[in-house]
Amino acid sequence: MFLKIRFWQWVPEFLAAGVLFLPCIPRAAAQDSLPSTLGVPGSNPADGVSQAAAVNIYVSVRESNGLPLSESANVKLSCPLAGVSLSGPTKNTGLAQFFSIPKGDCNVDVTAPGFKPSRERTTVTDSYASRNQYVYVYLHSESEPASAPSRPVPLNVMKEIDKALEAMNKNHLEDSRKHLAKAAIIAPQNPEVLYLLGMIDYRQNSLEAAQKKFESALSYYPTHERALVALGEVQVKSARYAAAQQTLQKALAVNRAGWRSHLLLANAYAQQLEYAPKPNPKPKSRPDSPEKMLPSRGHFSRKSSPPRVSTRLLPLHS
Repeated sequence: MFLKIRFWQWVPEFLAAGVLFLPCIPRAAAQDSLPSTLGVPGSNPADGVSQAAAVNIYVSVRESNGLPLSESANVKLSCPLAGVSLSGPTKNTGLAQFFSIPKGDCNVDVTAPGFKPSRERTTVTDSYASRNQYVYVYLHSESEPASAPSRPVPLNVMKEIDKALEAMNKNHLEDSRKHLAKAAIIAPQNPEVLYLLGMIDYRQNSLEAAQKKFESALSYYPTHERALVALGEVQVKSARYAAAQQTLQKALAVNRAGWRSHLLLANAYAQQLEYAPKPNPKPKSRPDSPEKMLPSRGHFSRKSSPPRVSTRLLPLHS
C-alpha cells in the first residue's frame, strides 16, 4: 500500500521532468550543426544554410569570341547578404565550380593576365532539389579598344564549339567537324567556327582549304589574333614569305606579346635574308704631321672642315 502511494506521488515529478527535457534535444542538435570555430573550413556562416539550398554554381570563363579561356584565371564569388566569399582558379576548360551556394544575389569577378577584369551578376533562388546554375563571363583583351563592338555567341553555338574542341583534343577530327558544321548552320558568319574549321583542315595538311577558312574568318573579324597567326603559319609553310610578314605584323599589332607571332615572323624574315659580301675597307691615309689634323687656335681653318657625324643607323636584326 505504501509503495502504491509513493509511486503515484513520483509520477507527476517524472512527467514534469520529461516535459522540461524534451525541448533540449532539438536545440542541442541545431547547435551541433552550426560551426563553432571561425577561420576553419566549414566556418562560413552560410554553411549552415547551404544544406537546404543545394545549388552549385559553374562559372564558364570565355574570351570575347566565345572560346573557353585557355590561360588560368581567378574567379571570385561573393554573395554579401548570404555571407559567402569564395575564390578559385579555372581549370583547362575555363570552368570554376562552387558548391552548395545559398539563395541571394551574387557577384562573379574574373581576372586574368592580359585581359580586362570582368564582373557578372547572378541570383540564386530557393531550391528543394540539387541543381546546377551556369554563369558565363566574357573577357576582353587589354589591347582591344573600349569602343570595339561585342559579339554575343548563342548558347547552342557555344555548346557545339565545346563538343568540337573536346573531340579535337582527342584527335577525333571528323567528329569535331560535324559539331562545327552544326554550329555553322546556326551562325554561318561566326569567325570562331570558321577558324576552327580551318584548324581541322590544317591538321589534315589541307593548307589551301585551311587558308580559305582563315581568310573567311578574318573577313568577318579582321583582328582575330588566332586566325592571323594561323594564316601566317600557313603562308610560311607555303613559302609565301612576303605575305606572311604582312599577316604576322597585323597579328603583332593586336597582341605585341604573342610569342608565336614573333617566332613565325622571324622565320619569314630569315627565309628572305640575303647575305652580301662586305666590301674591303679603304686604307686610311696617314697625315704628314699631327698638326695638320688640329685647327689653329681652337677654330677650324678655312681649308679644313669640321668632322662629319654619320646619321645612318645600323640595321636592326630580329
